[in-house]
Amino acid sequence: MFNTKDLDLAERLPASVQALRYFKQERLAIKTTPLGENTINIDGLKSLADLSLISPQYATADPTLLTMEPANISSRLAGQVVIDQGTLKSGKGIQWDIPNTLGRDIKANGKLAHEIFLSIGGLDKVELYFTGFNGYTNKPLVLTSPAGTAIEIEIANLCDTNPLRWETSGVKPQIDHDFRWAWELLEPTAQAGLSTFLKDNSLLLPVPHPKPHEPDGQGMNCMPPKYKDASLSGLSKALPWR
Repeated sequence: MFNTKDLDLAERLPASVQALRYFKQERLAIKTTPLGENTINIDGLKSLADLSLISPQYATADPTLLTMEPANISSRLAGQVVIDQGTLKSGKGIQWDIPNTLGRDIKANGKLAHEIFLSIGGLDKVELYFTGFNGYTNKPLVLTSPAGTAIEIEIANLCDTNPLRWETSGVKPQIDHDFRWAWELLEPTAQAGLSTFLKDNSLLLPVPHPKPHEPDGQGMNCMPPKYKDASLSGLSKALPWR
């Protein structure tokens, strides 16, 4: 954990950023007071880069990424975020084209969002629990704010363009080459089959290309993929207060 006031940076961080923390093979679970209902509203979750449309045969995540059992979790995983309440919605999307390399459905094209928002209202405090995949648990980070104000927590992939939102201008959307990592998280059999298929047919992975004349693309990179629905295992270990 870094207090941003103590960091010697060439450029000043946005005033709203007060602390930074890196994931180190650990899980973040969020406990709220009061504890809300164990439901998540996903009606506003749209404009996602859906692998079941982009690569229908290669869209199932490795089950070892979705387990809470330390002995079974994948060593490739940097972090997990477990949520059990609130409202999810997509951020503003821009127009992208996706090459038809892997049997792409035409619905895969269109507006794609580069970020997702979770909102939980009416809280007195938030506790962030970081648990290592090897079992260690840190003391929770407790966050509060004056009545009627909001606490913002941003979980960012730092390969993103400007993930911490430094003020800038004139940044145009670029081909999202980093989207290739989405297929690194496939189940092993599908990943091996995909590698063979691409090699045998001299093809590249179908990463999104921005449409011409889009507005400034500040931060619009490393779009989150959506995989086929899958079950979680050992969820009670991540949310013991439930």
